Amino acid sequence: MNFYAITGTSRGIGKAIALVALADSNNQVLGISRTCTIANEGYTHHSLDLNDTSKVLEFKFPDHKRIEKAILINNSGELGDVKLFAEIEAAALARTITINTIAPAILSNLFIKSYAHSAKEVVIINISSGAGRHPIKSWSSYCASKAGVDMLSLVISEEEKANPQSNIRIHSIAPGIVDTAMQESIRSVQPNHFPDKQRFVEYKEKGSLSDPHDVAIKIMSVINNPTITDTLLDVRKF
Repeated sequence: MNFYAITGTSRGIGKAIALVALADSNNQVLGISRTCTIANEGYTHHSLDLNDTSKVLEFKFPDHKRIEKAILINNSGELGDVKLFAEIEAAALARTITINTIAPAILSNLFIKSYAHSAKEVVIINISSGAGRHPIKSWSSYCASKAGVDMLSLVISEEEKANPQSNIRIHSIAPGIVDTAMQESIRSVQPNHFPDKQRFVEYKEKGSLSDPHDVAIKIMSVINNPTITDTLLDVRKF
């Protein structure tokens, strides 16, 4: 049996990955999000607000024994306030970094401790962004939080590669520009807060957005290919 724990399964990429995984009866999926939108006998839902650090710290993964593969997909995230940095409220900044960086770090830590000795293989997939690798004006909290996820992944990867007994593999994947609720949020921002808004409007108008299902298939190909050794990946390049 393969066990998947996926955050943000109520919609978008997270839901798409969960549905692709559930197409294989050998997979069990635990969805971690505030709302449940999946009905499947292989699916279990846990409601959790990733902005509540105390609740994330209390979270416990199921006590699975002798599983083939344990996969954590830190998919949940938010764009945050799209404004110049000096105009963002400190509380909003803290929320975005908590959801996008701190929660994935805690869950990754708990996941490794839970399954490093009971699964033949442990895979962690952090859904990052090109915005974590290239600065975008008015996206300071999002860019910084995704850069943090990338660096966390790189450090964990270096540690595990130095251990010949390690069964842990980690990747931070930029999914490209995907047709999700986040893109809707970007297109609704006032131009005075985000001068580059029109470019994202044109992505939608020209049909340039990727389908979440197609992105999910590519992410699944990484999970199932242990020969991929690069930590930082971009869906648009494979």
